[in-house]
Amino acid sequence: MFRMLLCLWIVAVSASDLDRSADDALIEELQSLMGQEQWWPKGGNAKLPRKTWERWKQCQQPGFPSLLRDNRTRTSVRAAHVKVMEWLVRHHRDHPRRKQLADSIGQRLVHLGLVTHPYQWAEVLNEQLSSFPVLDPHTDPIPWPGVAKALQWLETNYTLLLSAFHGAAKHHRFREHPEGLHLTGLWETAYISRERCNRKSYPEVCHLLEVIDEIWPKVDEAEAMEAVLEARFARLHPGTAVVEHTADTNQRIKIHCGIENPSNVTMFIGHAQVCWQPGRCYLVDDSYAHHISSEDSDQPRTILELKVAHPDLVWADYLDEEDGTLVPKRSGGRSEL
Repeated sequence: MFRMLLCLWIVAVSASDLDRSADDALIEELQSLMGQEQWWPKGGNAKLPRKTWERWKQCQQPGFPSLLRDNRTRTSVRAAHVKVMEWLVRHHRDHPRRKQLADSIGQRLVHLGLVTHPYQWAEVLNEQLSSFPVLDPHTDPIPWPGVAKALQWLETNYTLLLSAFHGAAKHHRFREHPEGLHLTGLWETAYISRERCNRKSYPEVCHLLEVIDEIWPKVDEAEAMEAVLEARFARLHPGTAVVEHTADTNQRIKIHCGIENPSNVTMFIGHAQVCWQPGRCYLVDDSYAHHISSEDSDQPRTILELKVAHPDLVWADYLDEEDGTLVPKRSGGRSEL
């Protein structure tokens, strides 16, 4: 708890009042785009309630950053900005000033002290956790020994993962990505593990995931919590554009392992990028804005994607992922997940 309060105090003192004139101009330009949306041919639309602007105007009040002391309030104000950001990047994707406006929204969040990086616009942002767009164990230090071992374990078993992918393709287990974040083309997933691992279809991969659960950072051996929350193959087909987006929270991050990527399709995330090499694994914090595009002439890109608990949760407080309130820890253990 002390760490969380200290973190909030540090962010609060670095925040300051908004420039009213410049901020009015930003709001006016954004509001002028309402009614000019380009609606998606597939997936859900990011609708923007008009009351969102009332919340934005409240942020202009003198001394407003000093009111952002508790996690629930910070999450609520951050969510009002995320709604506008999603509406802008999804439905005004071809607007000539989309990037500049998105950067201005990100800087507004930084100015209010709600984020430290303008591209990290997740709603429930646990400010105690280590923050990075992507870590490559071959070029970047991995500060958690258990995480480094997990990445090495997966890379060592690349041949097994490749065989499992070929089996999934052969048995037609891939389905179109359900979130509808791709504007064009085809983005497919084949789930290995959700609530439980599919041992019938992926017995060897399920064993790999069990090993990761054993070596992932934990408070003590009595903590039986699984590290891998979800596992799937994700295949991006030629001519697919995945719109810029973020995860809802940074309390769950990703491991990406390259399976096949003959055309060197690349994901841009924050100020970094990932070009998945077969047999290489990367740690990805998808609370940073990221997007992917493949050309019509590209060949399909396939990765293994694991959703995992952030390793810092062994000591950090945990936030409720609905409203950002602090979740009390169990006695002697980590926060509830």
